[in-house]
Amino acid sequence: MSKEKENILKRRFSGMLALICDERSLITSNVLGTAEQMISETIYNGHLQDHSWGGLPIVILVGDDYQLPGVGEGPLKALINRGGGKMTRNGREVLKECSKFVMELKKSYRVQEQQQQDKELIERLRVGDEIPECDIDKLLSLHLDNIRLNHGNQKVHDIKSKAMFLFFRNEKRIRHNLEQVALQCSPTNPVGINKTHATGPNGGKSVRAHFEDNNLPSSSLLCVGAKVALQGRNFCPQWGLHNGACGTVHEIIYEKDNNPNFGNLPKYVIVEFPQYIGPTWDIDNPKVRILWLIIFDFTTNMI
Repeated sequence: MSKEKENILKRRFSGMLALICDERSLITSNVLGTAEQMISETIYNGHLQDHSWGGLPIVILVGDDYQLPGVGEGPLKALINRGGGKMTRNGREVLKECSKFVMELKKSYRVQEQQQQDKELIERLRVGDEIPECDIDKLLSLHLDNIRLNHGNQKVHDIKSKAMFLFFRNEKRIRHNLEQVALQCSPTNPVGINKTHATGPNGGKSVRAHFEDNNLPSSSLLCVGAKVALQGRNFCPQWGLHNGACGTVHEIIYEKDNNPNFGNLPKYVIVEFPQYIGPTWDIDNPKVRILWLIIFDFTTNMI
């Protein structure tokens, strides 16, 4: 690490008491070993770097080894392999240390108790058991083409309008998002391309860096009716304003004579978050909030 990155991590980890790594099966030995080394050198200003994780009291690795493996040596191979680089070997030792204390979760809370057949199907798929014909028929019935054939286009539209789409490549994700914005816009509801305003040595351009806490997107496409999400910030989790919270744009307000074509940012944007449970701004629309509660203030980058 450069001294600058080291100082950034020291500030970031100054008050850290616990580290939780999700999707453990995806974490390679090299990544796990590197994480342990970097945290040891920076947490508590490096005073305990000779201790595992620099003396961090709680480290929790969560994941399912029956799910996707990492792109390199994963957790299971780490227990039997030898050799490799310094960080890979360190990662193996970290995993062995964590594996001394294991808690196994045997109940799925994503599937309701009355869905016993679905629970059994998921378990068979998870461990790679032979799939019976009934499971194949069940899975095929859930394909959108079959739902359209059996229930009509409106049913498919209702499903898509409430679905969370997942993509394994950014190109397809970006294309999908653009298509969804295009469905919302019209001559009377145009899309505004709002380019980030930033300060610093790069001519007002936003700079994305892995070690920085204040990364900004280069721009955002907004129109009324567009779906948006909070990214990289937990503004007020107890109100439902956490990283990943999704909402719908209700209104975009610019100062008089301003518009995005001139490089102007909105004065604020009003967004409805269905999971919002904070103070009410509009009694007729309790899920709609105004900044600093839900309106995004583009002049200060705060909410």
